[in-house]
Amino acid sequence: MGAAAALLVLGWLITFLIHPWSDDSNMDVTHFAPRAQEWIDGKLPYRDVKFEYPPLAVPLIGLPQLVKVGSYKLGFGLIQLAFALALMALCILAARLTGGNERRAALGVAISPFLAGALLRGYFDIVPITLTVAALVAILSERVRLGFALLGVAVLTKGFPLVVAPIVLAWLLGSGAKRQALEGVATLALVVGVVGAAVLAFSPGGAWYAIHYQTARPLELESTPATLLYVWDWLFGQRGRTFFSYGSVNIGHAGSGLLTVLFGLLLVASIAALTYRAARVNQPRALILASLAAVAAFAAFGKVFSPQYVVWLFPLIALGAAWGEWWIAGLAAAATLFTKIEFPGLFNDLVVRKNGTVLLVTERNLAVVLIVGIAVWRLWLGQETTGTIEAGLHRRVHGGRREAASHRS
Repeated sequence: MGAAAALLVLGWLITFLIHPWSDDSNMDVTHFAPRAQEWIDGKLPYRDVKFEYPPLAVPLIGLPQLVKVGSYKLGFGLIQLAFALALMALCILAARLTGGNERRAALGVAISPFLAGALLRGYFDIVPITLTVAALVAILSERVRLGFALLGVAVLTKGFPLVVAPIVLAWLLGSGAKRQALEGVATLALVVGVVGAAVLAFSPGGAWYAIHYQTARPLELESTPATLLYVWDWLFGQRGRTFFSYGSVNIGHAGSGLLTVLFGLLLVASIAALTYRAARVNQPRALILASLAAVAAFAAFGKVFSPQYVVWLFPLIALGAAWGEWWIAGLAAAATLFTKIEFPGLFNDLVVRKNGTVLLVTERNLAVVLIVGIAVWRLWLGQETTGTIEAGLHRRVHGGRREAASHRS
């Protein structure tokens, strides 16, 4: 892990020092410092100024301005590096618990800055995906309530980890762990409910604005439905319009409403399929694969696919390599690299629909869709088992190394 950690730190430094990896123009980090300063000056998020993220994003954005470590970008980047190192350690543990190669897991995270560039440090998405993997590792290590609490913290940082909850619940129920499943759901509801209720009491209007902002967004330019509309227009000559709102460039088109609904149904169907198979193939690897594939599905089939969403794929690069699932690891790596090539350097070309850039984004979206499809297929081929987690996923020590063994009836 030492060599892999050194490589990760080197890659992180390159995202500050060498172009094009260092290009962070138009990334959120360039806008966070003034916002954080407003809070420090007494204008509180939700109540005094509009804030579109969940409440635990506040300390991530505010801390680098409150505790200066050089520039704001450096302080913010150090937080992202710390979570990237934590993600590496967690992927090693996940590989150990699921029979994967730990070295390949470490290397998969270590190469992420070279694929993503400043996307790694220009946003805080590394934080919720790290917390999500931490939740899964905790559950596999028999700490179910801790796992659901961590999942709640991830949701309160950025909402997408919520798609993991039904999969974890189904996996536990499929393993006969009804009591642990109910305790976990109650813990998740308590964590999210307490913090959510506090924000609602603090500023009802501000809380509603954040919810409305995330749910009412139109079809974003880089989303998978939008790329299909590009193909439609290329074939039939009907050209949609682009417009800016909700912090992104969006597409207005006669077919956008229908495609948004259809892809929403695809998202629900994919999560349902992953949930079903996680319950039937209740092995540790099935839990991790189904959960991470659900996160990928949220990006692939949602109406927004912002560039930073590829950070959510880092664990799939690492664990796909650890398991020898080279298609999954390779597609996740390719999707990350394609996004770095397109954003921010070629984003304006996408806005004006230059064919090469449109093709690049379409290939990126197709890669993530294929990841979801391959995950469902692999889970469908998985051997169904029955058993009980209440008997315990007992850890044993062999040669100084802890392993998880599942006792099945």
